[in-house]
Parts: sequence; structure tokens; C-alpha cells
Amino acid sequence: MKHQVFNQEGILIEEVDVSPTFVNVTGFMMPIFNSPEYMNLALNSNLLIASRLESLMLRLENLPMITKLDIEVLKMTWDAMNLQLLTSENIESWNEIASQCNMPFRFGADGSLLINLTVE
Repeated sequence: MKHQVFNQEGILIEEVDVSPTFVNVTGFMMPIFNSPEYMNLALNSNLLIASRLESLMLRLENLPMITKLDIEVLKMTWDAMNLQLLTSENIESWNEIASQCNMPFRFGADGSLLINLTVE
């Protein structure tokens, strides 16, 4: 498998060989979506976008393998949220959760989603 890291413009900046890892979508969703910070973000963003984001995360939970296209759609939806409401503490905490759960993305300093994907 190859691990690919993309910058905010979607340009591949790094690719290395790695062993497959288990992505724990549920372990990521539960603390994030139940946090007061996410609730504030969702309620102060377009509710249709927030609903689509949550549906996309549930879909990822049921996929046998997450593809770059899946994450690109998630990124496009996440980045349409009202991200200026996030603090650096929110982002740091959520990045820690994303890392612990082996999620194929991280959050940038502005709250946007940064694709960090392993592909075959």
C-alpha cells in the first residue's frame, strides 16, 4: 500500500509504502459529533451541509475501504461548514482524535480538511 499526503490544493506532496491500518470511523465520530464545539459549528453552518457531512461519515463507517474520492467528497462538504468558529484548541484536539483513529485526514490550521490517505 502507498500512503499519500496532499496539500490544501489537492496536490500530492508525499507518497511512501506502508502496511494497512484499521480506520476507526466510529471512534472518531462519537467524540467529535457529540462535542459542544461541533454542535455549535453545525448549528451555525448551513444545516443541509451539516446533515450531509454526518451522512457521509456514516457511509464511510460502512465501507470496506475508504477511497480518495470518498475523502475528497467529505473534504468538500466539511470545508463548506462555518469553519471560522473553530479555535486552535478544537483543531488540535480533533487532530489528536483523527490520529488515534487512523482517519485518512487531518485538520489544517484554518479548520479545513487535509487529505492524508493510504491507497493500494
